[in-house]
Amino acid sequence: MRFEGRPSWRLSVSDDGDLGLLLWVRDALALAVSADDAPPRSEPGPPDRSALVPADERDAAASRWIAWWRAALAFEAVGRTQEPPAGEDAFLGWVRARSVARDAVGSPPAFAALDDVPALRDAVAHLFPEAHRALAAREADRARALHRRTAADDRRALAADVARTHGVGIGEVRGAVLLVPVAGPWWRVAAPGAVVCSASAYVDDAAFAAEVVRVAFESGLRA
Repeated sequence: MRFEGRPSWRLSVSDDGDLGLLLWVRDALALAVSADDAPPRSEPGPPDRSALVPADERDAAASRWIAWWRAALAFEAVGRTQEPPAGEDAFLGWVRARSVARDAVGSPPAFAALDDVPALRDAVAHLFPEAHRALAAREADRARALHRRTAADDRRALAADVARTHGVGIGEVRGAVLLVPVAGPWWRVAAPGAVVCSASAYVDDAAFAAEVVRVAFESGLRA
């Protein structure tokens, strides 16, 4: 939020389809990812496409997937918390750098960044059209629910409380929330000022949403 003539707090809440794609792929391929920072199962669950990855490639695909997830999450978190630079040349350079970074994470249709594990790359490329259709329908429903949540909640008082608690100006209180379609009240700090969390829990549970927003604000101040 911004008010003309004086600094103000800011909160960005986004339903991130790119991260949802990774989760949809992981669960469709039934990859066994056991890392502590791996999100819960996606909801609703995708159809079983596990046959796309041969048995002898599944461990490598699962290991590569968690590295892919971490890189994609870091990319999205930075994009939500860093403001584009002022000036046309600087802004265009920033856009080009973001484009290069996105390709390095892995982008459609070829997902060339996954070339080191061809079985995963080929399965992801094969599944992309199906996943894109499924996620597009899901995001339309989530956008309507998210509008109800953000319209109902007043985050201004929460931002003011965080500013008082930490002894900073209200203009220094900024945060981003990345919503992903996973089960349960799950969240993690993705980067200073950015939290990734369950979309359904954020929309349906006001106390959970307030906790996530506070963590996003405070993690940015501690950076």
